[in-house]
Amino acid sequence: SLHREERLLAVYLFWELLEPQPEAWMGAVHLAPNAASAPTVQRDKLVLSDYWTLSELPVGEILPDRYEMVIPPDLPAGSYQLFALLYSPESGQRLPLATGVDRLYLGDFAWH
Repeated sequence: SLHREERLLAVYLFWELLEPQPEAWMGAVHLAPNAASAPTVQRDKLVLSDYWTLSELPVGEILPDRYEMVIPPDLPAGSYQLFALLYSPESGQRLPLATGVDRLYLGDFAWH
């Protein structure tokens, strides 16, 4: 889910645990010109840190998690891509998805 107000871009990710998670994970949302580029804007935070720790999250429950990014005033107009990913706060290693990729393409974002 995506919400935009002026330069604030809020992306809602919905988490569901399929099995208990004893460790914490960082969630991130990246805005990049394309899949091969480094993020132009990003937001990283502990998954559900405002509400639950992952070890407390009940298996099967789906909970929303808001990631807010402020678009810089000098960001060139154009089309950007949004990605979401999970990684270990200790090592920085990304958690691969069931498909084998390490991030999820969320869609395009037009900035003008």
